[in-house]
Amino acid sequence: MIRNQINIGSLNKNVSRTKRELIKFLIVGLCSTFYNYVTYICLYLLFGKIILASMIGYSVGLFNSYTLGKKWVFRVNSSNNKRLIILFLLVYGIGCFVSSTIIFIIHKVYGTYNIAWIIGTAYSMANNFLGSKFIVFKGE
Repeated sequence: MIRNQINIGSLNKNVSRTKRELIKFLIVGLCSTFYNYVTYICLYLLFGKIILASMIGYSVGLFNSYTLGKKWVFRVNSSNNKRLIILFLLVYGIGCFVSSTIIFIIHKVYGTYNIAWIIGTAYSMANNFLGSKFIVFKGE
């Protein structure tokens, strides 16, 4: 009986921790998207190069996501940044590729880009959160 209470308490603690991490992750995602967009708009208006502005804006968003994800969301103090950055880019790269594929297929089959974007983005968010929690920042 006591053993079951200890296990349930441990489970509740992990669930609440995951909820906090998910909320923080979503806040970081919104901030990163905002920084991406502002950087993109400013660079595009300054130089008129849409691809360059898009790439730099996306990089600014990624940098913010990595930095705040490591320090604020998952509270990692590891100095092994090279390994973490490689894993982070791998997880986010897979999320980007699969999300884009989902969007392309749904748009092609159903002809709707809004719903396609929502489903692709939902996949990407889940991929990036779970990948960050269980692969990138796991056990650090």
